[in-house]
Amino acid sequence: MFRYILLLLLTSFSLTAQAWVEFKLEGGHIKMPITANGIEAYAILDTGSQLNAINNRFRKAHNLDLKTGNKIEVVGVYGKETRSTYNGLNVGMFGTEVKMDGLAGLNFGGSDVAILLGETFLEQFIVQIDYPNSRLRIVPHDTWDMSEIENIKLVKQRGTGKPLVSVTMNKEVDVWLLLDTGNAGGVMVERSLAKSNGWLKEYETTELYARGANTSGINEAFRISELQFGPYALEDVLVTVPAEGESANIAETKQASFSRIKGKRVRGILGYDVLQHFLLTIDYRSGNANISIPPPASQS
Repeated sequence: MFRYILLLLLTSFSLTAQAWVEFKLEGGHIKMPITANGIEAYAILDTGSQLNAINNRFRKAHNLDLKTGNKIEVVGVYGKETRSTYNGLNVGMFGTEVKMDGLAGLNFGGSDVAILLGETFLEQFIVQIDYPNSRLRIVPHDTWDMSEIENIKLVKQRGTGKPLVSVTMNKEVDVWLLLDTGNAGGVMVERSLAKSNGWLKEYETTELYARGANTSGINEAFRISELQFGPYALEDVLVTVPAEGESANIAETKQASFSRIKGKRVRGILGYDVLQHFLLTIDYRSGNANISIPPPASQS
């Protein structure tokens, strides 16, 4: 329902390419300046989420009187919870204002963060995220033929539409990972994958505390020698796995429970520690993407 509502609301956006918008990187998360009901705030862009969400901390801090919608079950890395949705938030971004409905009530970031923008927003455009220069923009789908410039293997997961990318770990293991700009780490994979390839014995591990959409968990972290991502080979890449006995929904994060996982087997998540080096251009609708090393902003 909220996907259909958002499609109608986004018709007010200009059909020309939007100017670059500077963003803040905080803990690996993209924080884009917006207004929410006239209040200056931030939005987090999250390619790994099907949902658009409102931050309960922001809503309560500003005593927002929003109408409640249907309840949905939200699946996080560490557990599932039923959450309320909220309607009627006026959001100013990219030079215009839209009314957003169907926002899941979640806790993320501080009270200066108002909303999280996921697939139902991002699929309306080609999205460019320039990590080294801390800026982003949206452009119309007909700006480029993305099939001609794609240089990474990307598919849309059947049943969810999530972007999955193929990477090669340690020159020997090809896996499909969820491309997740909302994940502040490097690569998170199933413990069984790391164990079967001997990585937990080969590399020194450390224990990490991790926070998910609903609750938290404990991970083990180590660094692999190489990760091949499209045409680029990255060395000494951070990898995390759920600690022994820890339950984690790696393949089902941040989605409503009515979505079914089908198609490619998802073995983990690819996040900020890898993406930070690149200009990412992604078209959700066509399922094509490109990564490149951008020039400094002053030269582009």
